[in-house]
Amino acid sequence: MFASRSFFSRTKNSLGFPILASIWRLIRYHLGSVALGSFIIATVKFIRAILLYVEKKLKSQENEGSILLKPVLCMLKCCQCCLWCLEKVLKYLNKNAYIEIGGRTDYFFAVKMFARI
Repeated sequence: MFASRSFFSRTKNSLGFPILASIWRLIRYHLGSVALGSFIIATVKFIRAILLYVEKKLKSQENEGSILLKPVLCMLKCCQCCLWCLEKVLKYLNKNAYIEIGGRTDYFFAVKMFARI
């Protein structure tokens, strides 16, 4: 928005403080969208941390020789890998959604559809 204001303004001295104005717009209009995107990623990271904790606890019991321990550990590794991929995709989508939120001034889920590309 600052680029369009500065380009179409005849007097460049009257632009004020564009960074402070942008921060104010973020706090006033888009703070909920930023919080929602961060919450989604934090939830995935929390689930990954729980799985990592369970894996470490199961590895400490590996000496007991349970037959089902190896397949369970393998499934935990697969789940962790899938969650890692999901986290990377969500970070990419959130980054593009934040860019679109700033340009379109829509809410998070409406913009997320356009931010896929």
